[in-house]
Amino acid sequence: MMRGVIRGLLILAALPVCVIVGALVASFFTGGYSSEDAAEPSGMATVMAVWEFDGGSLCRAFTLRDLLPHRDSLALRFALSPADVERCRADFASYDRREGWPRTLPGRDLAYEAYGFEIESPAPELRVVVHRSSGDVTFTRTRYRVDASGRLTDVETRGAGPGAGLGPVMGGFLGIVFWLCGAAWVGWRWRTGPLGPTETP
Repeated sequence: MMRGVIRGLLILAALPVCVIVGALVASFFTGGYSSEDAAEPSGMATVMAVWEFDGGSLCRAFTLRDLLPHRDSLALRFALSPADVERCRADFASYDRREGWPRTLPGRDLAYEAYGFEIESPAPELRVVVHRSSGDVTFTRTRYRVDASGRLTDVETRGAGPGAGLGPVMGGFLGIVFWLCGAAWVGWRWRTGPLGPTETP
């Protein structure tokens, strides 16, 4: 009797384990980086650059797709020196979520977003990851390399937006199905096989 109770409790305890493991496995397969075409990037690709204007400069984040039409009219540089990186840290910290950047591209309202970045490898083969979040709904990462000539290469994006949680949810559902099948198998073996109680003659 006691063995049956313990076995039942173990089966119940396995339910959240199956759900969590299923969600984690699904997240692993759905949450990787995707390559971007630097000439025709998606709206997720966000890069940072130093923008020279009126004798001053500002480091800020740009949606790459919106930036491309302005590349010839704006004085921008992607070849970020260590001094530029420190400037970027200060300028990113000054970003106001309600007011946006101190200066923005013409006709673009970037308020209610938040930005950050990290340096995966330093210059001369600089590798950068830029984070962008819009409210509580969308979160993206853009990973790219800047070569010695200041050219963007190896642009990759990873994002989570509305519907992006479908993979983990389906993984959790499959975890429940796996648990139900496992519980049914254990119950069947308990009644008919060697897992069941033994009788002494």
